[in-house]
Amino acid sequence: MNYYPFHIGDFRSGTVNMSRQARWIYRDMMDVYYDVEAPLPLDIDVLCDALGVETADERVIVERLLRFKFIKTDDGYRHEVCEQVIADYHVKAETAKANGRLGGRPRKQSTTNQEPSGFPSGFDLDATGNPAETGSKTNQEPITNNHKPVKTKDKSPPAPDDLLSEIDPQIVADFKALRTKHKAPITKTAIQGIVREAEKAGLTLEGALRICCERGWRGFKAEWITQHASQAGRGQGASTVYGQTMAAAERAKARIFGNAATQGGLHDAG
Repeated sequence: MNYYPFHIGDFRSGTVNMSRQARWIYRDMMDVYYDVEAPLPLDIDVLCDALGVETADERVIVERLLRFKFIKTDDGYRHEVCEQVIADYHVKAETAKANGRLGGRPRKQSTTNQEPSGFPSGFDLDATGNPAETGSKTNQEPITNNHKPVKTKDKSPPAPDDLLSEIDPQIVADFKALRTKHKAPITKTAIQGIVREAEKAGLTLEGALRICCERGWRGFKAEWITQHASQAGRGQGASTVYGQTMAAAERAKARIFGNAATQGGLHDAG
């Protein structure tokens, strides 16, 4: 890609807690992503070389950004917004190629040096209809291009409703509103990423989405749950946050599988 849209407000709101150096590196990481149109490599040394990162402090920043801003997959570190922008770019490129094969925009009809017939433009010189009928009757329903309905194409991306069909409709509605507020479209890649992280945390997709809605998260990572667990012994405030999060997870499990399944899950975890 030689160009991609850059929304200043979204970038500033998403990097408000970063240092200036971290913002520069994060922007470089996105530039590399768009340049190769592929996820960032899993090899940190290769990625740092592509970014021009040399110092140990800059390497720590790269690792932290990968942890909180990207999703680790078998293909590399994926970024939801970058994936959507690249997909939109390819759709526009294919449309332009199709128009090019058809010769571009349709040309205007060229005028010819025809002798004037004395009749108005568009008048049919050959008689049509039954001679016994009047001309007004044979031509009472003229058909022109102006009478054809104009069809508009829906340019909005299809939502992955097939992945959310078994989720509580209220949770789905709340999660869509949350993503809309953050200007983050719900894509199939995003939902699949949440499913993977939910499985790591021992949750269902509905349980993960419920926690996202309760805490105002537009995404979900298993480590956000485990971090609360690791901090639980450091202070009462941390244990309270962890307890609230795990309680929400257990309520989601009970809603789907019933109390018996939840108790069995707790027994197995112990």
